[in-house]
Amino acid sequence: MIKRNSYIKFLAVVLLGISFQLVGKPVSALQDRPIDFNRDIRPIVSDKCFSCHGPDDKQRKARLRFDTREGLFSKSGVIVPGDSSKSRLFQRITARDKDQLMPPPDSGYALTANEIELFRKWLDLCDAVGVFLQDGAREA
Repeated sequence: MIKRNSYIKFLAVVLLGISFQLVGKPVSALQDRPIDFNRDIRPIVSDKCFSCHGPDDKQRKARLRFDTREGLFSKSGVIVPGDSSKSRLFQRITARDKDQLMPPPDSGYALTANEIELFRKWLDLCDAVGVFLQDGAREA
C-alpha cells in the first residue's frame, strides 16, 4: 500500500511538472501534428462561438452557423481557404476595433493567442471544405 501511494504521488508530480512545462508554449511547440478541424478548431468554436453561431436558430447572429461544415462555408468570404488574411473570420478574431472583434468583449469570451494562431494555421492550410492538408499541399 505504501509503495502504491508513493508511486501515485511520484506520477502526480511528474504529470504536474510536464503540464507546467507546456503552459505558455506557442502552438508550434505543442503541436507536431497537422491541425484537424474536429480535434483542434471545433472545440474552440464550440466553447466560444456557438452561443451566437451555433445550432440554436433563435440565438444565431448574422445568419452564421459554425456548428456544421456547411454553415462554416455558407457565406462567401467568411472563410477563404488557404488565406487567413482574406478570411473575414480571421479579420474579426484579430480586429483591434472592439465593435468588430469576435467574440465580442461583452460576451465574456476571448480567444487566446494560441487559439488565434491555430485558426490562422488552419485557415492558411485548409482546402475548400475546410480539411487541413498536410504540409500545405493542395490536391490537384
